[in-house]
Amino acid sequence: MIAPQFSIRRLLAFTVVCSVFFYFVSMAVRGRLWAVHFALIGIAVVVSLVVYALFFFIAWLFSLALKDLYSQPKSHSPFAQHRPAPQIVPPDKAP
Repeated sequence: MIAPQFSIRRLLAFTVVCSVFFYFVSMAVRGRLWAVHFALIGIAVVVSLVVYALFFFIAWLFSLALKDLYSQPKSHSPFAQHRPAPQIVPPDKAP
């Protein structure tokens, strides 16, 4: 499935969270000190999540760039090949 699945419950919950947040922002614009603090906390949480995602993306790009430099040699397990493992004891023949 390419399109994400959204339910009415999730959309309503998202709408409620956004409306409460923007109520705090509107009260902050009107000059309420407690609302300014709540709005700043919400903005700080969003900014920190964006910064964390950006740092993760940068680290991921570094890992892709340095993958060949620090790659480990492949193990030679008989189970990791395209053919069956060699048998030490031959199977019994059917009567």
